[in-house]
Amino acid sequence: MPILISHSILENINKEIDSCTDSFYVISAFCKETLIKYFDSKLSEQVKDKKLIVRMRPDDILSGATDLSLYPYCKEHGWQMLFRLDLHAKTYVFDDMRCIIGSANATGNGLSVGGVGNYEMATTCNIVPEDRRAINNLFASLLLISSKCAKNSDIVPVPPGNIITTSASYKISLNLLIVSEIFPNLVISCLYVNECVFIDQAFW
Repeated sequence: MPILISHSILENINKEIDSCTDSFYVISAFCKETLIKYFDSKLSEQVKDKKLIVRMRPDDILSGATDLSLYPYCKEHGWQMLFRLDLHAKTYVFDDMRCIIGSANATGNGLSVGGVGNYEMATTCNIVPEDRRAINNLFASLLLISSKCAKNSDIVPVPPGNIITTSASYKISLNLLIVSEIFPNLVISCLYVNECVFIDQAFW
């Protein structure tokens, strides 16, 4: 398969979307809401299985690399949004049969929206059974972004205003807006998910 460079990656995503009839999965460490809206504008209404997999670390949101508004948009427009905190992959999967895999995140710079962006490389390939198993294994490792992420065993007492230190020495002072938007139904003091602690507003 030919190597795709920068703006040609989005061109080929568009071509694949045009023939997409069943499912479309976006696997991207960083993601902007404008790109998901763009994909929706191109997708046929018959494509019902839409998944967005992002890294979703708190600092990704605070830095603007990933939009906090993705969650309500996905919820309202039929996307299942999942996350994995060590995700670095950038892969676009069409009908579970073809994919584009490379370095381009689902962001304006990553996909050179408007013809301007990062220098990225990717290629297209057909998905064989071994690839499908790898994708299914990835899905099995993901957490669904919803209030159901909260479990009794996940509650960790953390004083308000503290900088949070996890087992990976990952430190961040978290804006509470992230929790109130992503987990609107939480009534617990705080939530531990993998290596990140989200403090609920009620704790303050």
